[in-house]
Amino acid sequence: MKEGIVNYGDHPLKQLKLYQLDESNEETLLLIHGGAWRDPNNTYNDFEDMIGHIQKNQYSAKYNLVAMNYRLSPEVKHPYHLWDVLEGLQFLVQNYNIRKILIAGHSVGATLMLQLLDYNKVLDSGFRKLQDDLKDDKASAIREGVDLNVPLEKERTLLNETMENLQLKTFCFIDGIYDVVQLVDEYGSPYESFINDAFSSPEQYSEATQLSSTTIDVRSPFSFNILLENVLKELKLVVLQSNQDELLSMRQTNLFIEYLTQKNLIFRSVVGEWGEHEQVYRHEDVAKIVLDSI
Repeated sequence: MKEGIVNYGDHPLKQLKLYQLDESNEETLLLIHGGAWRDPNNTYNDFEDMIGHIQKNQYSAKYNLVAMNYRLSPEVKHPYHLWDVLEGLQFLVQNYNIRKILIAGHSVGATLMLQLLDYNKVLDSGFRKLQDDLKDDKASAIREGVDLNVPLEKERTLLNETMENLQLKTFCFIDGIYDVVQLVDEYGSPYESFINDAFSSPEQYSEATQLSSTTIDVRSPFSFNILLENVLKELKLVVLQSNQDELLSMRQTNLFIEYLTQKNLIFRSVVGEWGEHEQVYRHEDVAKIVLDSI
């Protein structure tokens, strides 16, 4: 049984925390933290309580339990957060022979999960718009340390080949952000600060998720990899929301539920009294729902 912290890249935030990993296990639960794309206080350690609750279950040993860090804004902008998640998944596949993945994400961790389901389309539009937005002020962006190194075509090709070996089993979205345009519409300037750190322009964040994208058709299936049949038939979707969340109302969750309904996908939605935004993922009932879902 492996435990500890491993690096999936050169940056100090490109890390995975292995709570328990046995390469004989068939399935891996990956946890992705939130924090508005920028809060250094949110890390893979957010899930200590959830992991503890899960490990109390007699069957938990049959799952690998892993949590992920990724680079934060303003050092990087969209879609580099998503690129880091993909690199972390690639590392797990290549180094631990992981083939079946279950993911739970909180807040923007849930955003990254949604983006993952159409990652090539999200990466394409994100990198293209980032380059367009910063081309007139590239020198300033570089001085500020903003990463502008778009992955090479061969890196994308290798990533796609790796993802074809990965089967998505369960996605648990916890108090997530699913439509950045609607988030700005609801909360205005108080939220625009962290959104402007994470995105290069309103045009870029309008294409960042499927709900507001003009290029990803709601009628088209998720395009995670070429094994679309697996994504459609075997991916279990669970949407959770605490009705005590002081930072995100039910609006984002309701928009996501409406979107999944339009796509004719089967999903489970659960609303509970699980505390405020930074408490929900620590709640024992949420851990139980995640475990029951996998």
